[in-house]
Amino acid sequence: MEQNQDRKKKDFPEKVRLDKWLKVTRLFKTRSKAVEFCFARHVKVNGRAAKPSHMVRVGDTLSIQYPSRNRTFDVVALAEKPVSAADARELYLEHLPKVSEESAEMIKVYLKLDSQRRRERKGKGRPTKRERRDLEKMKGK
Repeated sequence: MEQNQDRKKKDFPEKVRLDKWLKVTRLFKTRSKAVEFCFARHVKVNGRAAKPSHMVRVGDTLSIQYPSRNRTFDVVALAEKPVSAADARELYLEHLPKVSEESAEMIKVYLKLDSQRRRERKGKGRPTKRERRDLEKMKGK
């Protein structure tokens, strides 16, 4: 019975180093990148800048300032060792920004225009390998 409880404690620790948790949750590709962001003060735990050695607990709120945007997460579970991508997503809950109806419409229009531009790309500039072979067939080479 005691051995079973010890195993549970090892599988689900009470606290984990911030840099390890960021790596395990796949919010950063490498642990060294997580450390770099922590030292640059881009990672905050409960509103305070945190060092990589800061111990994260369930219920903490993390704010990460990426170059392109800010993301906020609630810590739901902890893990020290790597887990699958599906399990990693269950370790946190992301706070998504609320988008107004007008902004949502603008995003839809932008995505539609972007897909149209990609289709228009064909036939412009340098021919692709397939187009070049078709041209050579037509020329008789």
